[in-house]
Amino acid sequence: MNRKLLLALCTTLTVALMFGMNVWAAPQAGTDSSGTAAMGSGEYNESPMLAALVSRGELPPVDERLPLEPLVNVAPEIGRYGGTARSLARNSFHDGDLYGWFQTANTLELSPEQKLSPGIAKGFEMSADLKTLTLFLREGMKWSDGEPFTADDYIFRYQDLAMNPDMPWGYRAKDPIASMTAVDDYTLRLRFSESSPRALIGMTGENGADWNRIRPKHFLKNWHIDYNPDANDLAKEEGFDNWGQALAHHGNWNPVMDPNVPTLRPWVLRQESTTTRLYERNPYWYAVDTAGNQLPYIDRVQATLVDGETYKLKVLSGEVTWAKFPAYDDFTLYKQNEESGDYKVLVLTGTFGGMHTYHVNQNHEEPVLGEVLQDLRFRRALSLAINREEMNETLYNGMGVPRQVTVNPDVSYYKPEWGEEHPYAEYDPDQANRLLDEMGLTERDRDGFRKLPNGETINLIVVSYGIWIAPEGEELVKEYWGDVGLKSNLKLVEPNFFWDYRGTTEWVIFSERATGTDEFYTDGDAGRIGNPLGENWGALWSQYLQAKREIEITGSKTLSDFGGAMPGEEPPAIVMELWDNLMKAHYSVFGSEDYMDGYTRGFEIFAEQLWVIGTVGLVPDIRVVKNNVGNATEEWFNSPGTARNRWGQLDWSLYFKE
Repeated sequence: MNRKLLLALCTTLTVALMFGMNVWAAPQAGTDSSGTAAMGSGEYNESPMLAALVSRGELPPVDERLPLEPLVNVAPEIGRYGGTARSLARNSFHDGDLYGWFQTANTLELSPEQKLSPGIAKGFEMSADLKTLTLFLREGMKWSDGEPFTADDYIFRYQDLAMNPDMPWGYRAKDPIASMTAVDDYTLRLRFSESSPRALIGMTGENGADWNRIRPKHFLKNWHIDYNPDANDLAKEEGFDNWGQALAHHGNWNPVMDPNVPTLRPWVLRQESTTTRLYERNPYWYAVDTAGNQLPYIDRVQATLVDGETYKLKVLSGEVTWAKFPAYDDFTLYKQNEESGDYKVLVLTGTFGGMHTYHVNQNHEEPVLGEVLQDLRFRRALSLAINREEMNETLYNGMGVPRQVTVNPDVSYYKPEWGEEHPYAEYDPDQANRLLDEMGLTERDRDGFRKLPNGETINLIVVSYGIWIAPEGEELVKEYWGDVGLKSNLKLVEPNFFWDYRGTTEWVIFSERATGTDEFYTDGDAGRIGNPLGENWGALWSQYLQAKREIEITGSKTLSDFGGAMPGEEPPAIVMELWDNLMKAHYSVFGSEDYMDGYTRGFEIFAEQLWVIGTVGLVPDIRVVKNNVGNATEEWFNSPGTARNRWGQLDWSLYFKE
């Protein structure tokens, strides 16, 4: 084993012991799965595709492209280089199946067993008072264009983007950061305004991802007014109103708006049309396998935009390398065609506490409808009217769990009465009708729908962007609510509109998949699904609490920044009790009494109030993968320590067997 790889592997194993990282046994180093040595250009090995560029002088040798201590990925098999993976997309926003396979590059990783492991950062140091976090980056690491990746890229993302009021991205500081400084190019120091035991968790997963923590300063500063006095003129030349819009466009990560934007991901966008996107391996990708082969193994990934029926037919006929979003109601069909399609269906542990979840606006601008939406009896009726068992069978082939939306059962403070045994997760339309009658909503229009006290028909407009959840589910819920006399209509919107719209007081109900229901996701974002921040169920309360957090917790603003008065609307006592408990837990040490008590009481309130109504959750992830793809097994993807980020560093290890 060469000296540099030994150093990197020893570092990984040392950090694994420090962090408690799981390390799996690996095959004998030095050969790929077929026994053929990978082509090398120095102490490390690389793809023949890149070696050809090196030989022509178009690319530096692999040893100069990798960091001094690359991330060592330990997988079941050493793969082989080459090939083009073919995937499908059913929408252009998240590249469909590509989204799950082009997972983020994360500062640190975190397993379901509460174990930290290296990522972009090779290590960290937290002060005894939990107020100072030092991250040690990888010396010599580079962006996909070959430019150095340094601590300044973190600082640019935080100080120049997240903290800049002229940026239109809506980024928010995830931590009470008082200062962020570069000790040197590869040492980043964060100081917090108070003890921050959650800071490390905030460096994992999405919260610690390249797009959330890091942006390429050397590339994007050209559109930033602080670095380019002519940035506004440049923006207008490109058709934007101001520099912030232009910068947001060029820096967007998914979908990639500017194909020239450098990335830290394993593949880089090279070609695109209205129906296809072609990605090629990142020649500066910072990870290797235990044999010293630079990852990823696969040279190219091509995604083709298709409609739902074409998607199914192409998967069944074996025309795609992998499929990440096959429809659950076609599960039996996919299984029956495994042999003829030369693929295997993987059933992976579900990680989402709710698929179709309905957020009921508590700050609706119309007073009469708003009062109805704020009545707990109304929300209980909405929940009781839903036939979760039927939804599970119809939409998910019976593979999910009918439940109220809440944290997952393996969360340390979970209680069954919040989810599977929730008293209002039963299907009981008779009780729903009684509750609605008790509210005085007895008058009906000529179509049989209930009226508001002012004589107007109740119309529950459900807004959804429909990427992750099937519209068929919305139609079922429309029928269920119609059976108890409640009219509803689905309004499908573009994702960008959806995120902006829910920050208003105009919407009635919005529907989306409940992410962030595992322990660390909720903990990393202060109880995400139960958190009144983020306009989840009340924009005015969210504005008030966000200001309260910035004034009292992060210290980033004062009341004068809000014109001397708190924005939005002060929430009622029950919401403040929820908030106080979530904040107590969020800023406590994992597993401590405050942590357990705060989240327990917080999610008790969340379950009682039904601000968000769940239907079916914990639906397994279904994947269809061609039989010639190595390192793609249910056992591997379902292994402890991989479930939370199973499509992260694991995709770097996929390869073609022949």
